Amino acid sequence: MTAEPFDRAAAGRAAIERRWAPYRATRIAQGLAPTKQAERGTKPDRFDDPEVEAFWMGRAEEMGIYPANAGRTQKRRIAHRLAEAETKAIIEAAGDTTTTGVPSDADTLIAYHEQEIARLTAQRSAELRRAAEHARLIADHETALVEAIRREGRA
Repeated sequence: MTAEPFDRAAAGRAAIERRWAPYRATRIAQGLAPTKQAERGTKPDRFDDPEVEAFWMGRAEEMGIYPANAGRTQKRRIAHRLAEAETKAIIEAAGDTTTTGVPSDADTLIAYHEQEIARLTAQRSAELRRAAEHARLIADHETALVEAIRREGRA
């Protein structure tokens, strides 16, 4: 009979579980989720159901909206945004009396691309604000550097 080798990772996980078990028990007794992360829930750019995720990832693949070098996470996010865009297209088609109420793939793609333009424009605006703030901070530090050099008498 041979003893199994010591598994340091498993021992660490067991110690962590023992350490946090009282905290989790207290949160559950208070009617809260076991952890703060579980309380926050999943990110809004992910699916909760793997089957739904697989459907939308396949749909996005069929529509050809994945970039060539997209990784799994990026594909998941794109599929989620496609699902939101198709939902928006369905709502708009339901309100339009001239259509059957079911959006075509073209309607879905139009809604998806409009949504992406709005998202990327907002992202660009935020990045430009951050860049302007960084430029201001750089100028402040350069001014402070010049003052420090002058006080030291190196100029």
